[in-house]
Amino acid sequence: MRKSLNRGVSSSKIQICSLILLVWCLLGVESSIAQTKSHKNLKSKYRHSSKKIETETKWPEISFLTNEINFDTIKAGTVVTKKFYFTNTGYAPLQIKKTEVSCGCTIPSFPFIDILPLEQGFIEMTFKSEGKNGPQHPSVVLFTNCKNPTKTIYMKGVVE
Repeated sequence: MRKSLNRGVSSSKIQICSLILLVWCLLGVESSIAQTKSHKNLKSKYRHSSKKIETETKWPEISFLTNEINFDTIKAGTVVTKKFYFTNTGYAPLQIKKTEVSCGCTIPSFPFIDILPLEQGFIEMTFKSEGKNGPQHPSVVLFTNCKNPTKTIYMKGVVE
């Protein structure tokens, strides 16, 4: 019986089956290569789109009417308070996170809430001249969430 089965399978049938098997394997490999290329293209496209998003980030921008106010000549012991008005000219809410002063004679007051785009606000700066004499130039450094995160405002004048 075995002999009759072997005789029934011709060599051309074996060749056809081998050819079909070979084509099927080649198609599977090519499909796998195509999927890998497609995956690489997607990764490349994603990388480029994330760079694009990063460069399109919207930033707030703090713009002062003036960043320096002159208090002229005052007598020692006088307390001077000035307001520095600003506008958020950027495209995202502005946050003033903290401040640093040039000396203990300077006291800043700033909004603790977000300033929306095109909204205005002010920073109040108080200078205590007690124990001071001559030209003075106190400053306050603002730390914000802007692209350029620091901005400095100044008062200047003379204490007699």
